Amino acid sequence: MKNYVCKSCGHTWQSASPALECAKFGCGSRLVTETAGAFYIENSPPSFTASGPDGALLGAKICLWVAAAFFILAGLCLFGESAPMFLVLLLVGSMPFMVGFILCLVRMHRAWQVVQPATGLGRGLNIPTPGQAIGFLFIPFYNFYWFFVAYAGLMKAANALREDRHVPTAPFSEGAATFYGVCCILCLVPVLNIIAVVAICFLLVRIISDATRIVNTIR
Repeated sequence: MKNYVCKSCGHTWQSASPALECAKFGCGSRLVTETAGAFYIENSPPSFTASGPDGALLGAKICLWVAAAFFILAGLCLFGESAPMFLVLLLVGSMPFMVGFILCLVRMHRAWQVVQPATGLGRGLNIPTPGQAIGFLFIPFYNFYWFFVAYAGLMKAANALREDRHVPTAPFSEGAATFYGVCCILCLVPVLNIIAVVAICFLLVRIISDATRIVNTIR
């Protein structure tokens, strides 16, 4: 059995066969050196680099902007006491919103893979696996708590890695991600819910932009 140590996330394990990368799910660091009988995994996960314009990011933003426009119109119809038109606009706006929301979740899943090494920073961060981060968002009632973990927690972990590795990029917006969780709760409040949904559209644009920067800059 050979001893392996990952310098990116601190994970240690043993294996009888040569390891090509860190055994911890989501880390992805590669084997490069052997020192004093132990094999050290020390380079960061490979970053995602899109060739040319990021079509998924642009598509998600357009869908969310279009959805926000329909929701604003729906809100005006609601206050104007035009219930049938309100329902039509709400339904039409929900379709591009779902497309943008799904694209955002896909990019967040990738970003959570990138920030897994933050578990080794010793800052008390809550670092779920990428599957947990996204999957727990669909658990009824529990997801009201998990919104803050999946979104704001991602930005906190990315900022911690950014500072630790001296990545030359602007801080990731923990405030926008936290406010997103608040707006999701406000969706349960009558009248305020339509305002919260519009705010969610614009906040998701910021979140998917930050998640893309995490994927492209954190190394």
